[in-house]
Amino acid sequence: MAAFNKATFVNSAWFSRSKFHHYAAFSQARFDGDAEFKDAMFEGYAIFDRCKFSRVTVFDGAHFMRAAEFGRAVFGTGRRTWKTLFRRSRFTGECMFASATFKGAACFDEAVFDDRATFDSAEFLQDCSFDKAAFGGTMNFDSAEFARAITFAGARIISSSSEHTVPTGWRLNFEEDEGTLVRTPTALEESRES
Repeated sequence: MAAFNKATFVNSAWFSRSKFHHYAAFSQARFDGDAEFKDAMFEGYAIFDRCKFSRVTVFDGAHFMRAAEFGRAVFGTGRRTWKTLFRRSRFTGECMFASATFKGAACFDEAVFDDRATFDSAEFLQDCSFDKAAFGGTMNFDSAEFARAITFAGARIISSSSEHTVPTGWRLNFEEDEGTLVRTPTALEESRES
């Protein structure tokens, strides 16, 4: 078990290509520098709830084999707005970003969510993308807030569950057993088309 609960990482923290065999606990940890978990493998539960990530946060290519908890985490708490990257990450177990705050751009491009993906009440204060992401379980964006653009270009919904909640301005379009997210035109856009 790796336990870093309430730890403070004053400089950059490098966990790239690390393999956490059991429970990885970072609950309420504070990362004052960059936090890099690129290509990390989490075989047990990954707990990052209520973490504060001050600068660039990289989980590109990380694999979460059990549940991943990022509830109430704050990404980009520093003076500038920093990116949060989960490109090509795989969430085999449930992932929870409930009430998380992304102060900088957030990128989940090509991420795979095999189980439930929960982003309810999350705040995205800059651009956010889920381009080419795949959702195999239920996705939940109930009460999520998006201050800027959000994109789902080429995203796939593999589960036809009726429990999906999508961001305002988007709808699910299912053909056979697979679906895509389609942006709903605004009233102004619809009036221009007429």
